[in-house]
Amino acid sequence: MEQKCLTLSAAIARTTDVVDATVMYDSSQASWFVAVTLDAAANARIAARSQSASASPQFAEIATLVDARVVQVSPLVASGQRLLIASTNRADAIARAQRITGRTPTVQGGPHDAELTLGDHWHVALGVDDCGAWVPNWSWAPGNVTNGSAVGAGAPARAGSNGQVYAGLHSHGDGLIHLEPSTTQETGAHATLGLYFRYGGWQVSEGAIDFVNVHEQNGNSCDGKPGVLRWSVNGVEQHGDPASYRLHDGDTIALVFNTADAALPPKSAVPSYATLRQILGLAP
Repeated sequence: MEQKCLTLSAAIARTTDVVDATVMYDSSQASWFVAVTLDAAANARIAARSQSASASPQFAEIATLVDARVVQVSPLVASGQRLLIASTNRADAIARAQRITGRTPTVQGGPHDAELTLGDHWHVALGVDDCGAWVPNWSWAPGNVTNGSAVGAGAPARAGSNGQVYAGLHSHGDGLIHLEPSTTQETGAHATLGLYFRYGGWQVSEGAIDFVNVHEQNGNSCDGKPGVLRWSVNGVEQHGDPASYRLHDGDTIALVFNTADAALPPKSAVPSYATLRQILGLAP
């Protein structure tokens, strides 16, 4: 398809115009983007603007999401009736889509197709906040894995295995979840936050958490008020059981026990967030 470019200085679509946002991978350019579907009124405005700027109205836009939650148009590239938001990688695309819609997006394509497979090494930033205090980077005791898994002595082992069974989801004292599966039972839909907690000898549910030195459940006191466990992924609050959440490369997860009226911290407040961005090759 022919492509045309132009620049528009004014924001012509807001998040209230958005019908859906899907994370997609362009294998021809090895790049990630967010495909934003707008309602009919927004599409009409884009067409009118495009015509006034001497561009064919069938060309939709590559856009950037600004902090004011406005989809602001910069160079235009052909893509039917959707805004395409260029992203640096999969995690960045997911975060942008979540900021637009407030929900976890559908992911299409990509080198892993959002599926952890044998041989992968993924990273997730995890932060646990107990009434305003983040848990410091925690250690994972080295094991003595000799069960033929070929990961070697000293590799992180699953809790309760006497150091003998390798934990494909583990940490290295850096506040990150490292996902390096050695069996198919640690890949795909099995690679959940709950599996990581189980491997570490901890527990998390919709209303309680037992992690390192944190032992909280809904109703426990926090600053003299009843506390509740809340959680977010990439800065967007989630609902339901966090143990069921399927981990993705580049995620930032915050588990926060605080009063119901306390604001959830931004993802950048998670202590290992900067480390994760460095690993992903992103700016601080």
